[in-house]
Amino acid sequence: MLVFVSGIIKYGERVWALKSASRKGLDKTSANPSSHEDTIDDVLTCTKESYALWTVLIARGFFVGRTMLLMGQGPASTLWFYFKTKYQGREEKLKMVMMELGMMFDLLYTKANVLQRRIGVLFLCASQALMVVALVLFMIRREEGAHNNKVNVAITYTLFSGAIFVETCCVAAAIASPWTRAHLKESSCLHGLSDSLFEAVHLCKSTANNMAQFNLLDHCISVNSKPRVFSKALSAIGLDKQWYVHHMDKQCYWWIINRVLEHLATLPDEFSGLATVHFTINAPTEHPVWFNQLSTSFEQVLYGLHLYTDLHLSRHFNNCSTGSVVQPPPPEIMRLKEECETLSNYMMYLMVVHPSMLPVNTVAAGDLVQQLIGWVTNHPGHGATTTKLAILRGYSRTFYILGIDEPGQHRSFYYLHHLLTQIKEMWVRLLMYAAGKCSGEVHARQLGEGRELITFVWLLMLHHGLGDMAAEFKLLRSNDPNVAERGAWIVSPPGNYQEPTCAFNHVTFVVHCKRNVSMLFTHTLQQFFL
Repeated sequence: MLVFVSGIIKYGERVWALKSASRKGLDKTSANPSSHEDTIDDVLTCTKESYALWTVLIARGFFVGRTMLLMGQGPASTLWFYFKTKYQGREEKLKMVMMELGMMFDLLYTKANVLQRRIGVLFLCASQALMVVALVLFMIRREEGAHNNKVNVAITYTLFSGAIFVETCCVAAAIASPWTRAHLKESSCLHGLSDSLFEAVHLCKSTANNMAQFNLLDHCISVNSKPRVFSKALSAIGLDKQWYVHHMDKQCYWWIINRVLEHLATLPDEFSGLATVHFTINAPTEHPVWFNQLSTSFEQVLYGLHLYTDLHLSRHFNNCSTGSVVQPPPPEIMRLKEECETLSNYMMYLMVVHPSMLPVNTVAAGDLVQQLIGWVTNHPGHGATTTKLAILRGYSRTFYILGIDEPGQHRSFYYLHHLLTQIKEMWVRLLMYAAGKCSGEVHARQLGEGRELITFVWLLMLHHGLGDMAAEFKLLRSNDPNVAERGAWIVSPPGNYQEPTCAFNHVTFVVHCKRNVSMLFTHTLQQFFL
């Protein structure tokens, strides 16, 4: 009977956790943003766990579609100000965001939120006590001479030992949780115990940082080289895309995160999370047609830049893989190549496998993928042994690919470094734009499968007042000076609507001929700014 009651308590905890993590439960608990404003001063002078807890409580509103404007001026400004001033180092910022994402996962998919309440602690203690009392009563009954089968007795002791061990681990995990550490004072005796358990759990816990890869051309070549029955079987069970997904190591994951932090570090000290700031970094000017490309739908932009990246990597690095190159590129260029390839394949992975995380039309994105697969399949001679460069050259005769008209001869390492740097910058900007456009509800759903790179970037941008949760975020600013920009959602203190933040800007500039004759050319100078 005691074990049955303990089980009922455990089921009650789970039902309570599911109810509080549902959309209705999150909406109810985050409906009053002013409820957190009384504790802001305490949070600013407390530990990093306290600030992470405060951020997670505010994030409940983001998970149900609220924005910083609806949260109120206090939480919005403090969310940015404390993160900007308290954590100056890059490592400190990364650790803070990792802790916040971990606590967000606990809020949505574990009983951490329930166990932080008094009634939750009482349930946990009661469940443990009932299990121990049941074990003691069983042992007393055995000593009184009750006759039981030895096999049944052994099984009973095993079950009791396992249940008590699990309950003990649950208590230890609750004490070591950042949720508990946020409520403990540094002078308390439990704080030292929590620190010790936290370090032990942190060493044993493996965090999943997801940065899957999907190369569209490799997928097309593989599909064309495998039997049609195999491809149809994969499609029937829903693994036609996931079968060709692979994962990168954590090093590339942090390379890209550091690059995003470098962009965000350019924000001036006087920047508030509710203002608009423009910064420019010169982007490649070799292709004026990129103005038209960026003006199309986002899935077209990703598709075009993905093929553009594959084109240049195939041109300049095919010989490196075969070992026939006379002078291999320096390590810095090889690292840039890896970063460009990783970003390109990751964004294509999101478009193909998780299109809900991108501002794309799912049907249109699927049509682009099927278009390339159909072309490779219907053109003989493009089998598994055909290079990507040959496929792209043939494909460009039907569908134009940016950069296909460039000469393919060997360029200097300086040119290659410049080209790869600009390609990487474009991918980073597109990643940040997509992260800012993705809703908090979608990020919450994806946390159950691990910390996606785009979710990490989303939270970093949120701490800097960027993204649709803070202000309107656009992909491209108009090149026409007569076109007025529509204001953002956030209103500045004077009461004027702020201009939206854009990922790309286009202006005109003047080029002088070598013959000392000034001629006016209208070019598209792609500029990146936040």
